[in-house]
Amino acid sequence: MFKAREKEKKDLISFIASKDTKAALVYGIRRVGKTTLILESLRQSNVEYIYYECIKAPEDINLGIISQKVSKQLGLPEIVFKNFLSLFEYLESLERTIVFVLDEYQYLKQGFKSCDADSLFQHIIDGMKPRIKIIFSGSYVSMMKELLDYGNPLFGRFQLVEKLDPMDYYDSSLFYDGRSCREKICFYSVFGGSPLSSSSITSSSLEENIINLILSPKGVLRLYIQFILFSELRKVDFANRILEVLGNGKKRYSEIENALNISSSGALAKQLSCLEEMEIIRKVVPINSKCDKRKTFYAISDNLIRFYYCYVYRNLDEIARLGERSFFSSYIKPSLDTFISYRFEDICKEYFSRLAHKWQLPGLMDIGTYWYDDKIRKTNGEFDIALEYNDGYEIWEAKFLKSPMPKSMIEKEVDEIKQIGSMQIRAIGVISSSGFESTDSNYKYLNAEDLYNTKSLFFT
Repeated sequence: MFKAREKEKKDLISFIASKDTKAALVYGIRRVGKTTLILESLRQSNVEYIYYECIKAPEDINLGIISQKVSKQLGLPEIVFKNFLSLFEYLESLERTIVFVLDEYQYLKQGFKSCDADSLFQHIIDGMKPRIKIIFSGSYVSMMKELLDYGNPLFGRFQLVEKLDPMDYYDSSLFYDGRSCREKICFYSVFGGSPLSSSSITSSSLEENIINLILSPKGVLRLYIQFILFSELRKVDFANRILEVLGNGKKRYSEIENALNISSSGALAKQLSCLEEMEIIRKVVPINSKCDKRKTFYAISDNLIRFYYCYVYRNLDEIARLGERSFFSSYIKPSLDTFISYRFEDICKEYFSRLAHKWQLPGLMDIGTYWYDDKIRKTNGEFDIALEYNDGYEIWEAKFLKSPMPKSMIEKEVDEIKQIGSMQIRAIGVISSSGFESTDSNYKYLNAEDLYNTKSLFFT
C-alpha cells in the first residue's frame, strides 16, 4: 500500500499527463522510495510504460535486457536493438504514448563505452516527440546531481526534477498510524524517515522494535545502515569513525578533528564533504549568524543513522556479550528520553516547514535555531526554534515531557527569551509533547496533537 509522498506523486502524475514534457529526473539516497513513487504514479496515470532497473554491466548487456522487456511489456515480436538510439526511434514509430523509466541510471551511465551516455540521451530527448517520455532515476546522489550541472549535456532537459528526501515526521507517522502522538514522536526520533525503516516497524513496543530491527545482528535496519555507506564510499572505516564522533555529541570541526586525533585536516575536510554530498550529514548554522563559520557545526541527517552511531556502532561487542535485551536495558533505556528530546526539536522545525509549504505562514523567511551571546550576563546559549520574519523573530521552546508542562517551567523559558534585549521578538511560543498545566494568552502553545493535525498538514 502506497503511503505519503502526496505532493511528489501529484507532480509526477502531472508530468506524465502533460503533452509538452519529455524528461524527468527523480533522485535520492537508497531506499528513500523512488521506485515505489514512480510505479505508483504510473499506475494511477493508467499509461503504457516500460520500467527497467539498470544493472552494473556493460552497455550491450543492459541494452539486451531492455530489448527483451520492450518486446514483452508492449506485446511485440522479439526485437534486438543495436543501440539506444534505434530503440527510441522504434518506440516513436509506434505512435503510442509510452513512458520509459531508467531506474538506477548511474549503472547504465558507468557501463557506456561507445559514447557518453548523457550526450546520447540529450540527442534522444531533443529529437523525440513528447508522446515518448523518459524518467531517469538514481541513488548515487552526487552522480545524479551532475546531470543538473550547467556543463552536463542533459542540463535544461528535465521538465521535472524531483529530489526525494527521507520522509518528515508527519509522513513517517502514516506508517505507524494508531499509536498515540507521543509514541509517533518516539518512533520517528529513533527510526527516522526512510520508507524502509518506517514500513519495517511492527505493532510491538518501541523497545521491541529497537531490539529486533537495530540491535539484532540480523536486524534489517542494522544491515541497511552499513549498506548505505558501502554502496558509495571508498573509505568506509574513516566515515564510520566520523559518524561515531558525531553520534556521540561532537559537532564542530575542531571537536571532530581532536576526537579523531588526526594530523591531516585535508583528509577530514574531504571526507566530511563526501558525507555531506551523500546527504548523510549536513551543516547547521544559527539563523542569526549564517556567515559565521565559527558557529557552523555538523549533524547526522537521519535519525536512524544518528541512533545507530550513538548507541550501537561502538558497542557491538557489548551487544554480542550481553544480548540485545540486556544491552537495551543498561545502555539505551536510561538516556533514551534525552536522545528523543533533541530529535523533538527537529520535529517541531519540520512542523513549521510543513506549514510553510502549505502557505500557512505568510511572510516567513527562514526556520532555524537562534544562538545568542549575552555580554552583560556573560552567558551564551540557544533558543530551540526561531521563525524569521521581516519584523523580527518568533521564538519557540520545545520540551519533550512525560507529563503536562508546569507553569513554572513556561515562565522560566519565557524569562530567558526576554532577557536577550538585542533580539526583536514578534511572538513567543512553547511546544510540549504532553500539553500544559495552564496557559497564558500572551504566548502561543502547541502540543503533540497539534503537530499531527491531519486537516492542516496533509497535502492534497
